[in-house]
Amino acid sequence: MRGALAAAGDAHAPLRASALALQAWLLLWQGRVGAAAERLREAQDDDRWLGQPRNLRISVLACQAALSAACGERERFRAAARAMLADVDGNRERRSTWRGVYLYQSGRLAAGLGVAALPWLVARNVVRSLRERIGEDRSRSERISQKES
Repeated sequence: MRGALAAAGDAHAPLRASALALQAWLLLWQGRVGAAAERLREAQDDDRWLGQPRNLRISVLACQAALSAACGERERFRAAARAMLADVDGNRERRSTWRGVYLYQSGRLAAGLGVAALPWLVARNVVRSLRERIGEDRSRSERISQKES
């Protein structure tokens, strides 16, 4: 991370922001919660300044959810998890690939926190994902059948 931060300096804000977000994750995994929170705040500042690009926003939100869960901050966790899922749901292409990843992460963190409302949100989203997938598969099957006819 030091190398990326040094290379980014003040001239390359997107690289700096991504490196700060990743450093926040690493610090959290090391159990250095205070340092992780500080790095995450710096990444969030850059995220806002850059206009919240998706590639950075999702990393920041995921880290915020994990950090909040580690600190027992239920409301901050809920807000971050919901924002993360809403961000993924905002793009159909990303949703089909990434929704399950972030639903799983949110569900696991919620279970660890004992947050009752979020597992229902996760379950509802999983059902919606399955229904969409079934609908896509039916549409694909119908197109294939029409081509064969």
